[in-house]
Amino acid sequence: MMREAGIFAAGAAGALWLVRQSVRQGARAARQQRGLYSAADVSQVEPPLVLHGEVVKGFGRGGKLLGCPTANIDEKAVGNALESFGTGVYFGWAKLDGQVYKMVTSIGWNPYFKNDKKTVEPHILHDFKGDFYGKMLSIVVCAKIRPELNFDSMEALVEAIDNDKAIAVKALDDKRYEPLKAKLS
Repeated sequence: MMREAGIFAAGAAGALWLVRQSVRQGARAARQQRGLYSAADVSQVEPPLVLHGEVVKGFGRGGKLLGCPTANIDEKAVGNALESFGTGVYFGWAKLDGQVYKMVTSIGWNPYFKNDKKTVEPHILHDFKGDFYGKMLSIVVCAKIRPELNFDSMEALVEAIDNDKAIAVKALDDKRYEPLKAKLS
């Protein structure tokens, strides 16, 4: 009788664990469907992508529409480096005027805006007082946060961007990404 009670208790505990896992996976899937990924979804890029180029004017929507100004690298400098590189939202390091900063970047077609070309649009996670068009920027892409997604609304896109920035800030505190700054010299 005692053994049967133990088996029942173990079975009930296992069933509870399965229910909790299912709820967690369901919640995670729901967040991801809305474009809200987490640090647990991050995957390191091997080898890291390094790009250098002049900061040029982009589409004019990063800072104005999205509250996320971008330092677009001249597409001539990027060349064909993006051809085989997967689309998505990534984080890494940016070097501007000799200073290294945390950054998050979109690489892809930006389906919400229906771009006709693949772009790299870094957002440096620092509050700058002005723009820096014409300056040289180097970035190293360390890890992927999420795939490129389309959104039903501007609000959903902005919410996902804010989430991406928060993940990047926290993830780059991880010491394993620190050595990748050296690729910017």
